[in-house]
Amino acid sequence: MSIEPATRVATGCLGWGHAFGQLSISNDVLEQRFSLPAGWIEQRTGFRSRRYAAPEQAVSDLAIEAAEQALARSGVPIGDIAFILLATSTPDHLLPGTAPVIAARLGSSAPAFDLMAACSGFAYGWMTADHLVRSTGRPILLIGANVLSRRVNQNDLPTVILFGDAAGAVVLGPTAEPGILAATGHSAGEHAPQLMIPAGGSRQPWQPDGLDADRFMQMPSGQTVFKLAIQSMVEDCEAVFSTARVIPDQVDWLIAHQASSRIVAELGKRLFIPAERVAWWLADFGNSSAATIPVAISLGREQGLIRRGQTVLLAAAGAGFCSAASVFRV
Repeated sequence: MSIEPATRVATGCLGWGHAFGQLSISNDVLEQRFSLPAGWIEQRTGFRSRRYAAPEQAVSDLAIEAAEQALARSGVPIGDIAFILLATSTPDHLLPGTAPVIAARLGSSAPAFDLMAACSGFAYGWMTADHLVRSTGRPILLIGANVLSRRVNQNDLPTVILFGDAAGAVVLGPTAEPGILAATGHSAGEHAPQLMIPAGGSRQPWQPDGLDADRFMQMPSGQTVFKLAIQSMVEDCEAVFSTARVIPDQVDWLIAHQASSRIVAELGKRLFIPAERVAWWLADFGNSSAATIPVAISLGREQGLIRRGQTVLLAAAGAGFCSAASVFRV
């Protein structure tokens, strides 16, 4: 799916917000659990700690906190929001979707739905929201949120050192500025087993005597995931460069899905974007899948790193194996 700039009106980012789980889990705790030398986790992942939701917190709680910030910063009343989209892999419950619950708690009766594309969920939601802005002429609330600490086996080293809980939100709406210049994405479902939670769906329902391992995130080969993620994001980024007529030297910030510092750094190198223009802002918060890009946008705007007039490249890849990229002008 691609969006051609010549066929669209401008969609801009009007507001942003973020929220984290209340509990901070440091590398020290995990390194002691797995008898690892000090510094081992940060050296391999770039993460110093990760945030976990408190027992009473669910995805909707984090999502609402981030959404309220985004709405306040945008100045858009909740009643003016045309659609509410939630990108998540860890909804409050399987039925109904969590987005309508969020809408009700925000005081909205707008159409609301969940979008599940794992780590690319927000990037896919970004493209979907852009189409909705163009078709309605009204602002859209887009949220990425996950509580992955409850989908990670706490005894599985490859996954527990990566994932955390967070939410990020943006309000996208029609603007007179260039806004989103181009976006594209693709999937490669043949690689689905590389990152999967096998049990809990119609293929393999949860059973009382089912294997505990099938209830949690499984990543049989981190190296394979690394290669697939880099390859797919490079392809998508090169495609949006061509469509938007943008070159790497014009990119002020590359905000890739904050999966690990190694993936983010390697993507920057492959795209010839200098390290000082590659965002790595979630070292203390962990990989929250679809939430990492909106959280990074929010942190970057809040800290004055992302400024009006800059050109930002977004890229994500993850389970599915789904990927996407977008170029937008702040």
